[in-house]
Amino acid sequence: MILSVLIVDDDLLARNHLRSLIDWERHGFRICAEAADGAAAQAAIRQHRPDVVLLDVQMPMRNGVEVAKYAREHHEDIQVVMLSSFDSYEYVRETLMNGAVDYLLKHRTDAAALLNVLRTIKNRAKKQLERKENDDRTTRMWTAVSPLVAQSYIRETVTGVSQSGLQELSPLNELERWNNLKLVVAEIPNFDFVTSRYTDIQKNKLLTSISDICQQSIEEYAKGYAAYIEKGRFVLLVSFEKHRSESAIFQELQSMQQRIEQSLRMYLGIHAVSASSSLPNGMSRLADCYQAICGRLERTHRPGEAASGLKADQPIVTLTIRQEKDLLSAIELGDGDQIDGQIERIFEGLNAADSGTVQFVMSELLHVAEKLSGKSGRDTQWVTAEMKEMLSNSRLEPRDFCEWFQSLFQRIARQIHSDGTANSYSPHVREAIGYIHKHYRQAISLEEAASRAGITASYLSRLFKEETGIAFTEYLNRHRIEIGKQLLAEGQTKAKTIYGKIGFNNYSYFIKVFKDIVGMPPQKYAQTTRNPKDPTAKK
Repeated sequence: MILSVLIVDDDLLARNHLRSLIDWERHGFRICAEAADGAAAQAAIRQHRPDVVLLDVQMPMRNGVEVAKYAREHHEDIQVVMLSSFDSYEYVRETLMNGAVDYLLKHRTDAAALLNVLRTIKNRAKKQLERKENDDRTTRMWTAVSPLVAQSYIRETVTGVSQSGLQELSPLNELERWNNLKLVVAEIPNFDFVTSRYTDIQKNKLLTSISDICQQSIEEYAKGYAAYIEKGRFVLLVSFEKHRSESAIFQELQSMQQRIEQSLRMYLGIHAVSASSSLPNGMSRLADCYQAICGRLERTHRPGEAASGLKADQPIVTLTIRQEKDLLSAIELGDGDQIDGQIERIFEGLNAADSGTVQFVMSELLHVAEKLSGKSGRDTQWVTAEMKEMLSNSRLEPRDFCEWFQSLFQRIARQIHSDGTANSYSPHVREAIGYIHKHYRQAISLEEAASRAGITASYLSRLFKEETGIAFTEYLNRHRIEIGKQLLAEGQTKAKTIYGKIGFNNYSYFIKVFKDIVGMPPQKYAQTTRNPKDPTAKK
């Protein structure tokens, strides 16, 4: 183990004395550089990254205290030894407080004193290296086994059956430090009936596939673990640590649950239901929270009653592949009547369905809407956000949901067809337009779009104007106003609250831009162009 050494002293004779005092390489050290002042010392530290710095306290430019502080703040692994005279001990004391590991008095420094300090430093470096290697080994081992350990730990915690002593493993403390914890329970109704003809091998393969889909879905949205519990029931422990807003977490959680249910239906042909809850007290309430969610699922979906009430050949009511294809075809054609008709027929089939089935079909429709909106380069969060806002109204009738979905898919169809001309643009301009469509609700800029497109802002500005005929900012404002017009026409949002939802941070400026583009203020537009399906529209 060879450690590199930087010698810093404004006295050339002092540097020569230190250099010739011992056979550095024989004792496991190598002088990598020398510096005659504090500024040169900091430059040498940046360039050579020495393991050890022998540092004079009193120097021109920057003194040793400043250099020691710099080393501690920017390269904390460097070990600093101060060189001082009697009258500079106060400086030495300050450097020791700033991370220096030892000091030598210049007039008393001989080979034995220097070697004694260097051996102490080398022993400390060896211990640090051994500790780091052990930590790395532990990290690699934990990375390999942690999913299995965590899954077993979650399973034992929620069932209250502890057989493996996993609670004693220190890496599980990681779970205790997770923030914004959510617990999701997903289950396959009538699992025993569904798998009654399966062999044990087939059943295990099915459970593994379901678990993999759950884990992949978690990793798309956050971090966490999926664990199989029993009888077709899975637990997902998820941490949305990067999100601060509960609203944003709710949207992500809903999207994740929809993705899981949709994927299980699409890839495995299995109907699943799920419910979720927060874990405000962390892992300590995991078992209680699990039982509460299971109770909620049982009350909502009543798998036993549903099974007994169905005839053997009666299929579960769900969104069929044919219905989804017909709906997608109508949207692709931009045929509003067909869109309304498809949604109408889907909801007619739910007239006699239980609440769990209705929720399942609605979640599938939401997933289709998010998928379509995402493919067109749009922000998909507004779909779930508006559904949440609608659900806050406790007086809604089934007809209201039908009309809301009709309005939703009409709007998405208009978005898709308004993007059709973008195919004639260059890749850079298409990238910028897609960025606008996806992030129009945020305070985006030409510079951000240019960075996304991989070109300079000035080049994008010129290219955008040449291909679209209008400037980037004008295109952004026109797109925001177009979305605002759709919201006003549907009657879902008032003019005074709409501007913040479409990216404007000033109501007066929104009024001005709206009037410049549309030719009338938003209030008047809302009165004259209200969606006729809106029950609040004026007669």
